[in-house]
Amino acid sequence: MRTDAQRIAQYIAKYVPTTVGLKIAAMLTGMKSSYAAVANDIQPVESSIAQVLTDDNVVSAQWGKYYAFGRELWKRQKLGGDPALTTDAQLIHDKWEAYGAVSSVMVHIALDVFGITIV
Repeated sequence: MRTDAQRIAQYIAKYVPTTVGLKIAAMLTGMKSSYAAVANDIQPVESSIAQVLTDDNVVSAQWGKYYAFGRELWKRQKLGGDPALTTDAQLIHDKWEAYGAVSSVMVHIALDVFGITIV
């Protein structure tokens, strides 16, 4: 049976900065390529959302919730298509409306950026 001192020593050895650095260095190439793939995929979507927000004269301090709404729709769109997508989009809309986002702006984003009709 291990003692508390042995457990503490094992924990400390596992989280020594050089050990952690080597683990991260080994994963870094894969992490960068995964991030680049997602960033390249979502960037045009976020640009389109920004255009809708500009057209609708939304104050820039409020843009975060609309980006979050758009990212949720984007993620859901990646998982699968209609009819579940439309139902989920409505639920996502209702959630963000409860958080204070304006419904007409979200409807505009859903239609213009994703081609989804919600009410």
